[in-house]
Amino acid sequence: GGGVGEEGNDESSPMIDLLLTVDDAKPFHATNLTLHPDHYSSLARALGPSFCAGVQTSDWGAKCYFNPLVDVSVPPPAGAGAGATADATVRSIKYGVITTEDAMRDLTEWTHLYVAGRM
Repeated sequence: GGGVGEEGNDESSPMIDLLLTVDDAKPFHATNLTLHPDHYSSLARALGPSFCAGVQTSDWGAKCYFNPLVDVSVPPPAGAGAGATADATVRSIKYGVITTEDAMRDLTEWTHLYVAGRM
């Protein structure tokens, strides 16, 4: 699920679920913590990108680090028409981060069946 169909917390604005693949987790989290510190828990902000990358790439999980309940501004649809308001709406998303290597391994070798289940 991921807000594409009828799934979600609220029928009027279901949560969007994204999975981002990155080449290297630590630089991604370093940049993302700088640009979007509010996406991370206070513990992750305090312990930094090494902590986030370590949790993500450890052997005791599905190799994903999720940032839940992130509010993003979504512009109105293109061609909304003259009567439509031009205001952006706020949507709630959650996004997971996984290295490309771990995603490919899960998709081809079914190491955790996590990525395939999110597709």
